[in-house]
Amino acid sequence: MVQLVFADRWRAPSTPARVSSVHDVDIEDDFGRFLVEMAKSLKLAGAVMRELTGLAAGDYRHLVVNNYCLSTVRVLAYQLGFDVKQLWLDNVPRFSHAHVADILVNLADMAGAGVVSPGDRVMALGSGPVTWGLMSLRRVDRQS
Repeated sequence: MVQLVFADRWRAPSTPARVSSVHDVDIEDDFGRFLVEMAKSLKLAGAVMRELTGLAAGDYRHLVVNNYCLSTVRVLAYQLGFDVKQLWLDNVPRFSHAHVADILVNLADMAGAGVVSPGDRVMALGSGPVTWGLMSLRRVDRQS
């Protein structure tokens, strides 16, 4: 059995949580504008996370996202300032997208594969069509 414990600190951001107008764009009416606003919103989410944690993308060992197609996860990584080499992609061909379970399955598999050690930081992006949330995680030793 794999046990994975992540922990990190949290504080309120000084940046407003919603600046972009992605929610105000009708995807059927103007798909191009929707994509532009989505990119802006992802960049803003990354900036807020950097402000909250004081950490840059390079401070994380991995970026874990939903198991979307490779072109999509590369775009997500780029918008957040991560190198595609930081992406955990092993479950994309294995499971593809398993909806809300993607990140939890990926974290457990990463621990089982030994690619996340105590002290390693992982950024996780949970996303949907027009919503996303970032989690800054750090693996810690479990105390007996």
